[in-house]
Amino acid sequence: MDGEQVVKKGWLIKSSAGRRYKKKFCVLQEGQLLWFRTDNDREPEGSIVLHKYHVRESPELTADTDDDGFASLFSLVSLSLKRETITLGAQTETQKLSWIEALSKAINVEDYIHLCRKKEVEPLPPVMAALHNSALSTINIDNTKLTLDAFRILCGRLTNNSTVKTLSMSGCGLADGFMFYFADLLAENLTLKNVDLSNNHVGNMGVTALVQGIFVNISLQRLNLSSTASATKEPKSWLSC
Repeated sequence: MDGEQVVKKGWLIKSSAGRRYKKKFCVLQEGQLLWFRTDNDREPEGSIVLHKYHVRESPELTADTDDDGFASLFSLVSLSLKRETITLGAQTETQKLSWIEALSKAINVEDYIHLCRKKEVEPLPPVMAALHNSALSTINIDNTKLTLDAFRILCGRLTNNSTVKTLSMSGCGLADGFMFYFADLLAENLTLKNVDLSNNHVGNMGVTALVQGIFVNISLQRLNLSSTASATKEPKSWLSC
């Protein structure tokens, strides 16, 4: 940890890949989460790069652990197709929310760095920064060309957002492969009501992926797929109230 700025540290329980929970000393610093066997160890037992994950509360989970009191659980979920999940537990709800806030902020900062290094689209980082605004209800990035990596990160940030109800991404150059990430977003987001994906390159494979997310979504009211590449000739506006 020498020379690195520590944002937050403390004891948590940790589990991944279905393994038993174990108590770890966790350190959040400069885009990474590291964990140690003890608070005196100098070398971490493991670490992850945060821009590859999003953080969410996990009220449905229970901790199988001998460490009493570490029952307030949350998860870091990989943005890769493998969806690797690391579950962590704090002693109190207050501590859990503090960790979630710190991790969310660190993930957003690291996203900016990651996108800038890859010279990704410029308007995206301000959008992600705005997601911290509790009054934000609409995002419109029409005609902003997004790479798959930028789109993947944006979907990860929106997954557990509870304020944005309208998302417009018309003419953003989205293709079938993008829709697998958007389907994951729809499967977990409980707030989005109106989505515009018109004027993109979404074909039948992309629509099939979207259906998987729509099937379990409980909030979406309208999905606009007009002027896309899928086979149906009629303008496509689904789920209209």
